[in-house]
Amino acid sequence: MEIDQKHFAIRAFIQTPSICTGTGVFFIEGVAMDHTRYNRWKRASFALIQIEPFLATTLQQLGKIDASLYEKDHRYREIRERNNATTEEWNELNDSMTMAYLWVLGAYEVIRTIDQRFRELGLHASGQYQQSTKVKRSFERVRIPLAKLEPPRKHNTDKGFAYPALNAAHGLGWIVADDVIISRGELSTQLLEFLENLNPANSV
Repeated sequence: MEIDQKHFAIRAFIQTPSICTGTGVFFIEGVAMDHTRYNRWKRASFALIQIEPFLATTLQQLGKIDASLYEKDHRYREIRERNNATTEEWNELNDSMTMAYLWVLGAYEVIRTIDQRFRELGLHASGQYQQSTKVKRSFERVRIPLAKLEPPRKHNTDKGFAYPALNAAHGLGWIVADDVIISRGELSTQLLEFLENLNPANSV
């Protein structure tokens, strides 16, 4: 089945959470996940205890989803290279694209809340606040067309709809403007590294 990078069907997809031990790739309900990346999310979540402790558990759950999608992106890049997918691969792409969409919406609320808390604490001029705003704006460029079906104000020449696509370097992503693809993997790494920098002791 040939891949149309601009059209993916949307389906609901729920992943059962679990706790991992060991190293490398582990499996939950038959789905491979990147253990190292998931553990980075768990450690990074501790940085939220002093900012908004109720977000820590949410972030860990988002980290599980990211660990799964991050592992799958390796295979999706291969599919993009050959520009062809089997029916089974196509169905999995549809499911993963929906999960990526939901992940972006959830992760955006995390960074939006962190950014708001920094502002409420009077940290407008701090490096942390500047970095949280930078990450939030990165998410907004794809989150707004995904959720509101309109371009973001800061990029008003972007498309009003984010078209699902496969990025050559990072896998699942969206076309937001001509020749501009934002990948979910890039956004997740940006958020993860930001959180790790809030508390360097929790980084890998």
